[in-house]
Amino acid sequence: MFIQSEHPAAVLPALDPVGQALKRLIDDANWQPGTFKLNWARLRSLYLTRAYHRAWSNPQDEARARVALGQADREGLSPGDYAIEAILPPDNDDPERLAKYDLLLSNALLNYASDVRLGRVVAGAGESDVDLPVQHYDAVSDLQGALSGGSIAAYLVALPPAQDEYRALRTLLSRYRGIEAKGGWLNIPDGGGDLTARTAQSSHERDRLLIEDETFSADPSRVDGLRDAITRFQEHHGLSNDKHVGPTTLEALNVTVGDRIAQIEANMERWRWMPRTFEQRYVTVNVPSATLEVHDGGTVVLSSRVIVGRPTAPTPIVRALATALTVNPTWHVPAKIARKEIMPKSRLDEGYLSAHHMVMDAASHTLSQLPGPDNSLGVLKIEMADRFDVYLHDTDVRAAFERHSRDSSHGCVRVEQILPLASYALTGTADGAISDLNDAIDTGETRRMELSARLPVYILYWTVSVNDDGTAQFWPDVYLRDQHLRDATTNRLVAQRL
Repeated sequence: MFIQSEHPAAVLPALDPVGQALKRLIDDANWQPGTFKLNWARLRSLYLTRAYHRAWSNPQDEARARVALGQADREGLSPGDYAIEAILPPDNDDPERLAKYDLLLSNALLNYASDVRLGRVVAGAGESDVDLPVQHYDAVSDLQGALSGGSIAAYLVALPPAQDEYRALRTLLSRYRGIEAKGGWLNIPDGGGDLTARTAQSSHERDRLLIEDETFSADPSRVDGLRDAITRFQEHHGLSNDKHVGPTTLEALNVTVGDRIAQIEANMERWRWMPRTFEQRYVTVNVPSATLEVHDGGTVVLSSRVIVGRPTAPTPIVRALATALTVNPTWHVPAKIARKEIMPKSRLDEGYLSAHHMVMDAASHTLSQLPGPDNSLGVLKIEMADRFDVYLHDTDVRAAFERHSRDSSHGCVRVEQILPLASYALTGTADGAISDLNDAIDTGETRRMELSARLPVYILYWTVSVNDDGTAQFWPDVYLRDQHLRDATTNRLVAQRL
């Protein structure tokens, strides 16, 4: 016996001609305009929710959507990815043409919304050492809510990341696009010797620094202005601050404005991989700058220099949870390090292992370094739960923190301010547990201390940030991740075309 449902949700009201055309196009799902693929699954979901009513019958909403797509470059995206210039409203009321236009605009805006909210590519596309929490976003539901609520303007504003750092990058991108529009800067030839000495007679080199340095451009006639400008340039590009234009500084000066724009865009893309809001308490490590910060309630309460992985042993991009501290840890030497670095030395020097307090387990053939002042992990290790087995730790070579380039570890992160960091992890203050930790260290015994609350640690890769005064801060792309991200983005664009 057939009983009709009291809620016939699948029964659609009578459709007007445009709605009929929309339903026919979506049901067939074989119309293909131009060279971009249509996401029929998303379109079907959107228009079924709308009972096949047009999405863009409101001229103001339509105009706002078109402006957002046409200005996608403000968000570090490319308007060409959404083909808005080719999506032209019909010049008559033909139902099928109106339906097609509606579908094209919806498809473009859904693509844009997903790109600016989550990123054009998934976190770490093409790289195996990236593990960040997956961000979830229902582009169809969000757009439908805005359409039905008459809030397209607010919807568009809320799409990009809300963090201040992202907004600062967006402003920086606009500035560098302005520099590009004026012709950028000329390449400085390598004439040999110290460029600083030659610049007094050469407006070419001075002009290059004037373009980016507002302090220098405000008074370029100062006698010491040029050398100060070189110093600021080195500081703002993560270079050794020697006040001389040697090969490394010259190379940085000759990076094109187009490449700097691409670098800014890559970092904006990485911000889209981040959670919309961070935890109340968390730690960040920025690999390119080799620095660590502890954030508590929106304030940085502790900063430290760190040592990160060398290019052949890169530190991964990861969010992990610090779970415990180990005082006077044993270093269980990874098999690769033992095989390639330590055992060759022991074969040349039979006393090498004992001199470094290392022991080989006869059964498992694994190598360990006993706790002590010369242990490679130092006297403190912050345990973290992650699939790469990376952690934060002390070191027995503290002079390494004084080096300008601090990418020399095997992948884990050595922390200069390890005692205050460990204290914060235990007590929520940078000094609350210092005395107890020192007492535990002095015993020489290995001790594990569980954290009462797990502490999130984000190991990230920012090659561009913005200083408090609004100036750009670039860092060397030590692992070439910027280039990998650019390649992945290009491949994604190719894949979405027919």
